[in-house]
Amino acid sequence: VVFLHGFSAPFANLNTPAGYASWVERIARQGNVVVFPKYQEGFDLSSSKWTPNALASLKDALSKPWPSIQASESSMMLVGHSAGCLVAANLAHSWFLNNLPLPAAMLLAMPYKDSGLSVSLSGIPDTCKLIGIVGNDDTNVGRSGCDAIWDRTNHLIERSYIRMFSSPKLNADHHIPEQSSGNNALDWNGLWKFSDALRNYAFYDTDKEYVFGDSELLSSLGFWSDGVAVNPMMVTTEKP
Repeated sequence: VVFLHGFSAPFANLNTPAGYASWVERIARQGNVVVFPKYQEGFDLSSSKWTPNALASLKDALSKPWPSIQASESSMMLVGHSAGCLVAANLAHSWFLNNLPLPAAMLLAMPYKDSGLSVSLSGIPDTCKLIGIVGNDDTNVGRSGCDAIWDRTNHLIERSYIRMFSSPKLNADHHIPEQSSGNNALDWNGLWKFSDALRNYAFYDTDKEYVFGDSELLSSLGFWSDGVAVNPMMVTTEKP
């Protein structure tokens, strides 16, 4: 699993695993090898450099003689947050040219978009399974990045466009994945559920109902202690 961090200003630590500690640990504890490329240094706005930096980091990781990576290097899942979604999409698009593992799935949370996103994403194999997630209170990027990636991946066979909605004490904003925002139902029953199930579906053909289709298992964020449902997510196969 390749985990691509979000944009990191000098005062943030998002370009280290500590910025996403709970989610990264969750993915690793499911039995995955997690590669965390650091593609940005300080307040680096040069998005044209991000993908080459991430590519160099990923290829370096894959070159190591770690048995757990070597045994599964034929395919990978990419998880991205914000600017990392741009990088994830670009890596998936150029996987064959750069001799990377086959991108079996992508989970893109609150995607960011600028000119660094490849104009065409046709290089992503049509078998790659895509989940794009936006928050209704994301004032940083809104849904522009998710829409842009969605528009460029019409050839993919299986996709889910997911919208999260705020509830009392649950803020569906840009920072849901970040460690500093704490862990709550948007993580447990949203992002983490999707990363677990998408991995299982892409690699083991199980848990499809948690990532694709119209099952309540997919859209549910669970219940409050009084039995009232948390505002469920909206899931579509088209741009809402």
